Amino acid sequence: MRPIGLVLMLITGICPLIAWRRATFANLRKNFAYPATAAVITLVLLLVFGMRHVWAVISFTLAAFVLATVTVEFVRGTLVRRQMSGENPAKALGSLTWRNKRRYGGYIVHAGVILLLIGVTGSYAFKQEAKQTLAQGESLSVGKYELTYDSFNSYNTDEKQVGEVTFTVTENGKYLATVKPVKEYYFNKDQPWTRIDRHSTLGRDVYVILLDYSAETGEANVQVDINPLVSWLWVGGIVMAVGGIVAMWPDRREQRRLAARYERQARLHEV
Repeated sequence: MRPIGLVLMLITGICPLIAWRRATFANLRKNFAYPATAAVITLVLLLVFGMRHVWAVISFTLAAFVLATVTVEFVRGTLVRRQMSGENPAKALGSLTWRNKRRYGGYIVHAGVILLLIGVTGSYAFKQEAKQTLAQGESLSVGKYELTYDSFNSYNTDEKQVGEVTFTVTENGKYLATVKPVKEYYFNKDQPWTRIDRHSTLGRDVYVILLDYSAETGEANVQVDINPLVSWLWVGGIVMAVGGIVAMWPDRREQRRLAARYERQARLHEV
């Protein structure tokens, strides 16, 4: 899927830059200048800061290209609108988008797709994982993160047995969060149930999973997953939804044009 996904990313950035029936070399060179520059700068920065994962480098570079394309389209349209109406930049941007809902709503969807793919790239290319059985007081290290086993609590109810372990998560030695993953066992259904706990930021998610435990010894078998950029899956989805709403929002002017056209067609049919 990776080559197909990257090609789709590239097409998402290229298509808005190709003017309909005006795809001359001069126009293409003008339209591609800023997005291509943004892509090259991103590529150089990624390599300078040590990123060597080939698929990730290509993905982030194409993401910069597409986001620059969307930005250029909004900026150009806003400047033209401002020159025509004399509106301030914020009002000109709003008017531009509202008067061209399908076009600019589509651009917003494009941006959302790219943000989602940034999340996919980060979470799959740079994911870290570790599993270990810990006694109380012991620690597990995953990259720059350390998980310390603080306490254990086990109890029974009428329907299930519950085991809860408390861990302290640190990043480069600094306190980050306290997490409490839970493992449950339902007697009647003979079914275990795992409830993860996590600490999330826009940069990464730390998932802590209690795989198993011993009620007698208090030992806990734990798994820690570090998922970079996974929150951008949600951000991208929200942006896509907003763009879809803008693109599908009813346009009264278009409705009036359609009504007039249908009326003309009905009159011709009567004749």
